[in-house]
Amino acid sequence: MDQIRLSIFLLQAKLDYAQKKGAFRSEYFYNKEWNKINW
Repeated sequence: MDQIRLSIFLLQAKLDYAQKKGAFRSEYFYNKEWNKINW
């Protein structure tokens, strides 16, 4: 698996975990991770 697909897979797994904790925290977590990827 190449690096980009691996990163996306890990991001989705983290998002699924974060969403179980609550939508607001999930949104914050997503934005933080997204900014890290696009930096």
